[in-house]
Amino acid sequence: MRVLSFSLALFFIITVPFSTEAQFMRLTFEIETELEAQEENPLYFGEVIPNAGNVRIPLGHIDMGVFSIRGPQNMDVNVTLDIPEYLVMDDDEAEFRIPMNLELAYANVNENNTDHAVVVPSGHLRFPILADAPTRQRPDQPVPSATAYIFVFGEIEVGDIPTGTYNAQVVMSVEYE
Repeated sequence: MRVLSFSLALFFIITVPFSTEAQFMRLTFEIETELEAQEENPLYFGEVIPNAGNVRIPLGHIDMGVFSIRGPQNMDVNVTLDIPEYLVMDDDEAEFRIPMNLELAYANVNENNTDHAVVVPSGHLRFPILADAPTRQRPDQPVPSATAYIFVFGEIEVGDIPTGTYNAQVVMSVEYE
């Protein structure tokens, strides 16, 4: 009889549900990069006269267009430049155009200097912000910033056009990895 009561008591202890409690913590955080892109200098072909022919702004000229991209030195950026084919006259009544052919180069040595520029064939670029950035950083230290530069230069063909102001807009988009 004693054996039976012991086995029932053991069975009762094992089948009693255990009471547990859990605590939950909701974590939310944002990671923002310190990436800046801006126009440093607009591309300016100057004042030209009708039938002037070919007017060229070469790489390194004071009137070439310059964009800068500043961010962590080890960051890779994908840059797309939307380059129009024409300068268009500011006139709502008529559409007069000047054909243009623009070229691109970039320098990622932390200097606004065309001596280090790499000329590229299209409006799509991918490069690190700093060419010689260290690949390994200490995790307890912030990554230093650097600046890369994109240069826009090229030529226009001025034919028999009316006098006026002709404009175009080059749009730069930057994505990072």
